Amino acid sequence: MEGINIITPGDLRRLEKYKRFICRDCGCVWEAGASKYRYVGTQWEGDSWECRCPTCGKYCYTEE
Repeated sequence: MEGINIITPGDLRRLEKYKRFICRDCGCVWEAGASKYRYVGTQWEGDSWECRCPTCGKYCYTEE
């Protein structure tokens, strides 16, 4: 694009809103993009999200 000089390119992963999950059953640790997890928080317990473990398939939760 004419007239633009990028000094440091952006990181498109930041737009995806990745969250880190840890499976308590098998110990797998992974990051999932927003299309792979869903919000399950409540007003009493605070914000939390769930995602299926890619190793064992159990639902795992994070509270970032």
